[in-house]
Amino acid sequence: MQSSSSSSALGLLTYSRNDVDGVLRNLEALRPLLAETVVIDSSEPTGRAELESVLQSPRERLYVTPPLGNSDLMRPFGLSKCTSDRVLQLDSDESPSPALVEELPRLVTAEAYVVPRWEVGARGFTYHMRLFRRRSVSYTGPSHGFPRVVGHTQVLPRRLHLIHRSAPARRYWDLDDRKRRYLLTDLLERPYDWSYLLRLLGLSAGDERDQHGPRSSSVSVDPLTPVSRMIAYVEAVRTLVLSQSPGLARFVIEQARQRSNAWKGMSQVQRDWLRETAKGVRGSGGIVQYLRLADASYVERLNRTFGPSVDGPRLLAFLLSVRTRTGAVWEGTPSPPNLAISANPDDLSFAI
Repeated sequence: MQSSSSSSALGLLTYSRNDVDGVLRNLEALRPLLAETVVIDSSEPTGRAELESVLQSPRERLYVTPPLGNSDLMRPFGLSKCTSDRVLQLDSDESPSPALVEELPRLVTAEAYVVPRWEVGARGFTYHMRLFRRRSVSYTGPSHGFPRVVGHTQVLPRRLHLIHRSAPARRYWDLDDRKRRYLLTDLLERPYDWSYLLRLLGLSAGDERDQHGPRSSSVSVDPLTPVSRMIAYVEAVRTLVLSQSPGLARFVIEQARQRSNAWKGMSQVQRDWLRETAKGVRGSGGIVQYLRLADASYVERLNRTFGPSVDGPRLLAFLLSVRTRTGAVWEGTPSPPNLAISANPDDLSFAI
């Protein structure tokens, strides 16, 4: 096992929401290579207790966070808990291919590696920055985006890939409460407007903050506008051409359909709230910056207040509403409303 003081020491950063089996599968495959493991967990107590029982403290550590919905929002917090020089970041529904596991000890020359990910449901590859030197990356843009890297970035060949156990496009959005957990973040951070189209076509550039911050006081969030519909199809065609995967192209179309359905189901009050909140989110660089989620001590205070049993999408909407209304993150007031888990799987909790 590598020493944590070594310049090549590798740590695993993983996220779990009631998926003990996924975390344990990756631990079993990677444990001989790891100097440390950090699990960012928002599971129910039973699942968390099972995880804690197999972790080998202090080398393997679990940190509890509120289930805000999209685990990407917890990336900066997770990274703050790592001490190893190199970090491999995995979700619990991903696993490294045997070839990637074998090669990991030798992937030390670049500051960051973009790793191909085989999407089981779509039968195609997507690409994600999942291996990097801890001190070389920072999260300054939207939660779904790549971190900013100081130094050289390398794209790994497809034989060195992750495996993502995703369902086909339609079933993907029907699983669990995925719509509630992802669509609010997606609508706020991913603008389907002219600037997004220009970047999609390679006609403009800029860093994540430039790309996603508003160009004017007007922010487009309506997925039913003609330009939004056009972007969805342009993105699907581009995905098909680049990936040669009809399944991935269908994912793009289905995600656009889910965005549109969510918008249709909102009241005018909710739509107005979404527009106003999007201005602040994009002006800040993303939800992480808007809600101060890169501040580890603040995330820990949120967890002490709310715990992992609250309804994550409702908690996220509440925190966003306070920030938009007051201009500051929530610090204990106003008192939160009922944040119990909704019985309605289509309840997106956009406005509280």
